[in-house]
Order: sequence, then C-alpha cells, then structure tokens
Amino acid sequence: MSGLFNTILQIGGAVGVAVFGTVYLDLAPTSGAAAVSAFSTITFALAAVALAAAECTQLAISSARTPVPSGS
Repeated sequence: MSGLFNTILQIGGAVGVAVFGTVYLDLAPTSGAAAVSAFSTITFALAAVALAAAECTQLAISSARTPVPSGS
C-alpha cells in the first residue's frame, strides 16, 4: 500500500506539472506582458486547485470522524 501511495503521488505531481506547464506555454507563447498575464492565470488556477483539495480533505476527515451508532 505504501508503494501504491507513493506511486500515485509521483504520477499526480508529474501530470500536474505537465498540464499546468502546457497551459502556461499555450497562454504565453512569447515573453513580455503575455507571460505575466499567463503566470497570473496559472497562479490563480493552482490556488483554486489547492483550495479544492483542502476542501476535499476536510470533507474526508469530517466524514471519517462521524460516530457510528452502536446496536445496543
């Protein structure tokens, strides 16, 4: 299980870099003002993904702590 977890983290990181890097290079084919705008766009997209991941984590933690009623 440990190996699977680490593998998924590595694959997710590589895919994330590839996707966000591709989008950045698509938005900023040249340097200058386009690159600054593209960097801002990618930064906000990364922030949105981080917030969504934090929310998913919070939901997973809160659902795991929900007590199960006993049969007595």
